[in-house]
Amino acid sequence: MKVFDLSKMQGLGSSHNGSFQFTRKGYAKFFGAIQHSLDAPFSEARGMQKRFRELATTGQFPAQVAQMFEKFKVGRGDVDLSWLTVFDTVDLNNTSASSYALADIQNGVSFKKVLAGEKARIYSLTGAETSIGFDQYGAGLEIPGVWYEDQRWWDIADNVQDYQLAWWEDLATVMFALIEAVPDGFYDGTTTGVDAGEGCNIDYAAAHSNTLQDDIEVINAGVVSLLNGLKTAGMRVNAATPLVLIHNIARAGRVRAALEQRRSTVYAGPEVLVPNIQAVTTLGLTTTAEWTGFEALDTVDELPLGYLAVPGRKSKYINRKSLKIYPPEFNTENYATKVMAWGRYGGVLNALQIRRLLASADA
Repeated sequence: MKVFDLSKMQGLGSSHNGSFQFTRKGYAKFFGAIQHSLDAPFSEARGMQKRFRELATTGQFPAQVAQMFEKFKVGRGDVDLSWLTVFDTVDLNNTSASSYALADIQNGVSFKKVLAGEKARIYSLTGAETSIGFDQYGAGLEIPGVWYEDQRWWDIADNVQDYQLAWWEDLATVMFALIEAVPDGFYDGTTTGVDAGEGCNIDYAAAHSNTLQDDIEVINAGVVSLLNGLKTAGMRVNAATPLVLIHNIARAGRVRAALEQRRSTVYAGPEVLVPNIQAVTTLGLTTTAEWTGFEALDTVDELPLGYLAVPGRKSKYINRKSLKIYPPEFNTENYATKVMAWGRYGGVLNALQIRRLLASADA
């Protein structure tokens, strides 16, 4: 993750009496480069999101986006943006919106043949509206004055990078928490949504002689439950609707083995479904808990196999204000430049669009 070009730093100022002094334009370019580095991960991820949606709608999914999804992984110096594969992004930068209203449309839209002389049928969309607010987040960074004087640009770059990672890690924690907070219990397929007595769990039956076949079974059950549930609720889905299976890295081996086996003709168990499922590995989604069903015996205390989701649609990440640096101030008391940055965002996950796939049989 490059913060700024170290080879060009000399062009932003000059040394006087053993210390480095920025020109006015050089000072602006220096902090402009820091602002650009804060924006870069989100800009790149938005581009990948858009490309993923385009490929998914043209039937080129998942083969041509496999490498793209690898860019969402967590690595040294990278941020974890894998949660963006589940959410659509609404960018409200440069607006005055204080909240975002998301319509919960219950009735679908159908079409009627219009004969000569007839008027087109007009449909009104009904349903409750959910108002999503924005939380504000901010933090400060102090850069010692002697680092400027001694031209320790690499130390400044390292600290800016840590500052940036902290922002994106906190954001990821919030969005992963939304995914992990999907209701417990088992979804019963009603059109009222996932509420009391229902949930998003897919049970792990352990009905076969090996883990691979059982994993395939729970993924298949999740696909059927998810797509049928959305169809019942009036959302437009079909057997080719792209799905995302986001999972902790500890489950990567099992998930990938099951998905590869599902695409083969070797497996002789229940009918193998063929929707487009893209595996997304993350270091998030670490919660283990007691997933409870309708009966006391339907409990498992273990990390789930993963979360199967129809991405986007009514699951939203709302970027109200990207992390923005404000004019730095030099503090003479501790001889350091204080940099403050603030951002605002909100999010909502539509529980109808996701299933938690359990990873072991009921206790």
